[in-house]
Amino acid sequence: MNAINAISPTFSITTINRDLDTTSDERIILEYQQTKNKRLLAPLFKKYNEKLFGLAFYYLSEREQSMDSVMETYEVVLKSIESKEITYYKGWLMSICRNICLKKIRDGKKFSELSEVADTFVENEEDSVYNNETIEKVLELIPKLKDNQKNCVEAFYLQSKSYEEISETYNLSFKEVKSHIQNGKRNLKILFENSSKST
Repeated sequence: MNAINAISPTFSITTINRDLDTTSDERIILEYQQTKNKRLLAPLFKKYNEKLFGLAFYYLSEREQSMDSVMETYEVVLKSIESKEITYYKGWLMSICRNICLKKIRDGKKFSELSEVADTFVENEEDSVYNNETIEKVLELIPKLKDNQKNCVEAFYLQSKSYEEISETYNLSFKEVKSHIQNGKRNLKILFENSSKST
């Protein structure tokens, strides 16, 4: 008996709504692939809404773009979930959202400047910042900077804010903003090199 036929005939949208937390995501997907009942997907999407938004906001730091990224994630899921064999739905879902966010960042005006900085962190062209793994590593390291450095680097490179805007937002002088960005870039390189040695 295959996995789909092994599902109880009483397994339905009612069952999912009543016991969403303990029902296997993959089991729900198998039923959807069998029945093509899109109502089955609604609670499955709702289950990870907050986690997806949190992930998107971590990368984009902007509410509207983060919400758009969550919607784009669901669009990708709807296009491929009918035929794709999914062994770990949550991981697959998060990976789609992460890649969408990374693309938005790469396409951003200021990130090209950060990429030039980050490209000096790596020793060979294969590890260029345009490789998703390298981009992700840089983004994961930014929160490890001291608060003022983190805020200024995020605002300048990821949110495309000017020195003046950053100065007003964080009540810093123009000179302080410039210093925090420069020190942040230098410390990012140190963190990047240390993380590369430990992997």
